[in-house]
Amino acid sequence: MRTRDRVALTAGLGVAAGQFAPAATFFAPVRRMAEPWVLCRVDTGRAEVALTFDDGPDPDLAPEFVAVLGPHPATFFWQGSRVRRHRQTVAGTVAQGHEIACHGDDHRTLARLGPHMTITALARARDSIAEAAGRAPAFYRPAYGVWNGAAWAAAPRLGMRRTLWSKWAWDWLATTTTPQIIERILAGARPGAILLLHDADGAPGAPQRTLAALPDILDGLHQRGLRPVTLSRLVRPSRAPVAV
Repeated sequence: MRTRDRVALTAGLGVAAGQFAPAATFFAPVRRMAEPWVLCRVDTGRAEVALTFDDGPDPDLAPEFVAVLGPHPATFFWQGSRVRRHRQTVAGTVAQGHEIACHGDDHRTLARLGPHMTITALARARDSIAEAAGRAPAFYRPAYGVWNGAAWAAAPRLGMRRTLWSKWAWDWLATTTTPQIIERILAGARPGAILLLHDADGAPGAPQRTLAALPDILDGLHQRGLRPVTLSRLVRPSRAPVAV
C-alpha cells in the first residue's frame, strides 16, 4: 500500500472512530466509565429517583401513564416527529407537572446517520419540543441509547445534557412480563437512580405491560422511602448543611 493510501485509510478510520465510538455507551461497563460526560445516575443524599419513559408521545397511551403516575412527576423522552403530531398530548402532560426531554426526531439509530443529518434532526427535535412544551428540553437520550460523534458533540451545544440510565427493565421485549418489569426496576431503585421504561412502541402489548407494572413500581419506591422526581429536580445541587 502506498504511503498516500495508508494516510488516507488512517484518516478515514479516525473519522469513523470519532463518529461511532460513543455508541459503546450502550454497554453498562462503558456507561460507568463515561459517567463524567453522560448522565447515568446522580450522586445525591436525597431519597429521590427519576422515572423516565422513552419513545412517545402516543396520544392514547400517554394520558393513561399520566393518570397512573398521579402526583408523581416523571420525565418523558419523546420524539420530535411525534411531538409535532400530538401537541395537545404534550401540553396536557406538562400541565400535570411532568417534564419533556428529547429522544431525537424519530427512532432511527444514530449509527445510520451522518453528522449533518444527525445535527439537523436533533435541532429540529429540540425546537419542536420547546414549542409544544413551552420549555426547551434539558436532556437528550438517543434512540436505543446509541450515540454517534455528531450527537455527542451537538447535544450540549443545543442546551441538552447527554443522558442514559442506571437501570432499565427491557420492557419493550415481547418476552418481558409485568412482574419482571417491576422486579428489574425496583432492583435498581436507590437514591439518584435514573430508571428507564417505555410508554410507546416495542413489541405488541409491551407498553400496556409497563403501564400495568407502574402501580407496583410506585408502591415499591414508596416502601423503600424513595420519591420520584423529574430529572431536572434530581440533578439540582443539594443544599449545604446549615451551621448551628
